[in-house]
Amino acid sequence: MKFLIVCGGTGGHLSPGIAVDEMLVAHGHRCALVVSRKEVDSRLLQKYPHLEVRRLPGAAPGRSPVRLARFLGGLVAGYGQAVRWIREDPPDLVLAFGGFLSLGVGLAAARRRVPLALHEANRQPGRAIHFLRRFAERVYLPAGMTLPGLSPARIRHFGYPVRREFRRMDRRAARERLGLPVEGLLLVVIGGSQGAAPLNGWMDEQVRDLLREGVHVYGVRGPGKGAEGVLEERDEQGSLRTARMVSFCAEMNVLLSAADLAVSRAGAGSIAELTQCRLPSVLVPYPHSGDEHQMANARFLESQGGCVVLPQADIGRLREEIDALFERPELRDRMRTNLDRAIDANRKEDLVADLEGIAAAGSSREPRLPSGRSAG
Repeated sequence: MKFLIVCGGTGGHLSPGIAVDEMLVAHGHRCALVVSRKEVDSRLLQKYPHLEVRRLPGAAPGRSPVRLARFLGGLVAGYGQAVRWIREDPPDLVLAFGGFLSLGVGLAAARRRVPLALHEANRQPGRAIHFLRRFAERVYLPAGMTLPGLSPARIRHFGYPVRREFRRMDRRAARERLGLPVEGLLLVVIGGSQGAAPLNGWMDEQVRDLLREGVHVYGVRGPGKGAEGVLEERDEQGSLRTARMVSFCAEMNVLLSAADLAVSRAGAGSIAELTQCRLPSVLVPYPHSGDEHQMANARFLESQGGCVVLPQADIGRLREEIDALFERPELRDRMRTNLDRAIDANRKEDLVADLEGIAAAGSSREPRLPSGRSAG
């Protein structure tokens, strides 16, 4: 069968799309990933030259007239291109992971009567998922979640699909692979696929003090979010400590396996990867999203005992939280145990089997356009 997977725009959408694509192809199906023209998509896809990729124009909506115009222009162009794709090479199912690309392709699927499935990994569904749910045969949500107006029969609870190669490594082997010192504590600071200026700024202010106190630092700044390079400093005992700054890391599982603690945003993808590597963290959720989904994600993991949550407004206390965790290895061990319990089974096999069933059955209902008219 043929599957169209809409997953571009952020690493949090693209990574699970790649994971499902690989599993479907392993089952003998054809897949095409629909991604944006953004740099973050291009950089991650460099590792997967074997995947079929289609690119669409588009931009996230904003409050300014210029950003709104760009979003609407991208939506119209994306919808038109998706209709042509579906007419020329009809897929058996469209799977959308949310974000601005999903709207145009999801509407095109409804128009052409192609079964549509949606996957939402955050604990506060985004606007695209909310809008497209009326057309979807299936909506995949985190455990315990529902959506207003959506029949439970159309909901399945699945976690965040993790890419096949994303596996926890031995700590020493991971450090050797990255060329990092084996001895000493390692703090990783990551701002998600887009980067986080407040975390980068905090890191720049604190990095020399951290090195002097015996902590190695590895910062993933995000594309265009600051200088890259290596900084070395001797600690109070005379041992050489290292800080490395990069814009992008293609082997996050290796980096997280090498670390003792992370400071991170709280997107669903970041949390899934931290959990997969059983890495304790201080999560600083992005505070400006309209639905506050990152805070919801972080608070849920905190309730499982897997992290500490610090609002960005309190970033002045971040060093205090880090020091407290470094000074109490037993607390970090307890968080790892909790993460081991909280880790999702990552049931990609079950997810793929469900997608195959929907695609094989075809559409079980009459899709409708937003006006309420038939999609014919």
